[in-house]
Amino acid sequence: MLAFRHAILALDLFLAPVVAHAQGNGQGSASGPQAAAPIAPAPSVPGIVLPDEAPSSVRIFSPPPIRWDHAMGSGTPALHQGRSDLIALTSGVSFGMQPEDVNALLSTPYQTLYWGSMPQATEFPGDVRYFWVRVDDAGPLRMGSQGCTGAGSYLVFLFTNKGLFRLSYRLVPDKACPSVNETARDIFARCVTIGSRVALSVHYHTGSAEVVDVTDPGASFLIPVRWYQVGR
Repeated sequence: MLAFRHAILALDLFLAPVVAHAQGNGQGSASGPQAAAPIAPAPSVPGIVLPDEAPSSVRIFSPPPIRWDHAMGSGTPALHQGRSDLIALTSGVSFGMQPEDVNALLSTPYQTLYWGSMPQATEFPGDVRYFWVRVDDAGPLRMGSQGCTGAGSYLVFLFTNKGLFRLSYRLVPDKACPSVNETARDIFARCVTIGSRVALSVHYHTGSAEVVDVTDPGASFLIPVRWYQVGR
């Protein structure tokens, strides 16, 4: 081993003058050796965006944590919220309630309300009736959102003869509130953690409006039906 190290050292000493000569003359030109090219500085770190420079509308929605199975092939939400959580969120409003019972829980109830007095929701097959309140008058059903809604925004309660099966938030921007996205995301974020066996929540756009639907999973063929804004 010692003899091998001596051989390596001797080889290095033998080659050193040759390497030095090549470095000195290999880049030569008619005017003599060229100066070494300057080393380019490393790219500077992007400037930090200060809070007052960041877009105020950019927010991050964190989905609920997932509990995975042992094979890591599928998962379910680790946060389980049930019917009692939905009722607490809606201040007593729950699926299956009759129109008169829902009306009685509102901050500004209708003086008279019954099945025959409600208009028909023609986007649905069969006999589906509804009534509505302005989102600004929805009280706790506004879900605590501090965002603006637009004066034309409203909350629709949809019923079959079996009772309430959907809450539909229809948020429409106007000059005073050019974007209702913050409110829509707040409402959806509060409802989406409710278990799918209790409520199905979706958030979608139609025309200039944003809609958040919270639907009874037992509503069968009525579940995929959506409202579409017309005339805008």
